[in-house]
Amino acid sequence: MRDERNVKDMERIHGILWSELVVLEPELESLLSFARKVGSGCRNWHDVEKGWGQFKNDIAELVGFFGRNRGHPVLGTVGAYDVVYWKLHNAVARDRRGEDRPAIGQRGRGEPLL
Repeated sequence: MRDERNVKDMERIHGILWSELVVLEPELESLLSFARKVGSGCRNWHDVEKGWGQFKNDIAELVGFFGRNRGHPVLGTVGAYDVVYWKLHNAVARDRRGEDRPAIGQRGRGEPLL
C-alpha cells in the first residue's frame, strides 16, 4: 500500500537519517522489525491503522520532546520523531518507497526493480 508520506521526505526535511538514529538508539531497529511483521498481516488501510496504533507510545518513549532521550541534541527533536514515525508507519503499510535499494546492476536475483 502506498502511504501518504515516506521516511525519505522526512529525512530530507529534517536533515536526520534513519540510519543515524538507529546508531544513537538501537531499540529502533527492533521496533522496525516488529512493524514489518505487523505490516505483513495488513490487507487494507483499516488493518494498517489498527496495527500502527501500538507503535505511537514506543516512538514517544524513544524520541522527541517527551521521551527518555528528550535532552539529546538529535533524539530529543521533532525531526527524530518525524523520521521514526514515518519509517515505522511506512513499514506497517508495506510502503517500500523509503527503503534504501541497491543500484541497478547490484540487485540480487528476484529483487524488484522499484
